[in-house]
Amino acid sequence: MECGTGFVESMVNQVISKRFCKKQQMAWMQLGVHLLLQIRTRVLNGDWEAICRAWYPGFRVAPQPVAA
Repeated sequence: MECGTGFVESMVNQVISKRFCKKQQMAWMQLGVHLLLQIRTRVLNGDWEAICRAWYPGFRVAPQPVAA
C-alpha cells in the first residue's frame, strides 16, 4: 500500500512558515531550516546512518533494519 506524502509536506510547510513569523517566541533562521531539511532528506533516503558511521566509527556497529 502506498501512502501519499502531500499531507506530511503540507504540515512541514505550515510548521516552517509559522516559525519564520516574527510574532513567534522562537523563530528559525533560513540556514537552520536548510540544514534541518538536508538531514531529514538524508534520513528519509537511508543515507544518514552511513554518514554517522563514517564520522563516528563506533556508531551502531551492526546496521539496524529500517522500519517500514
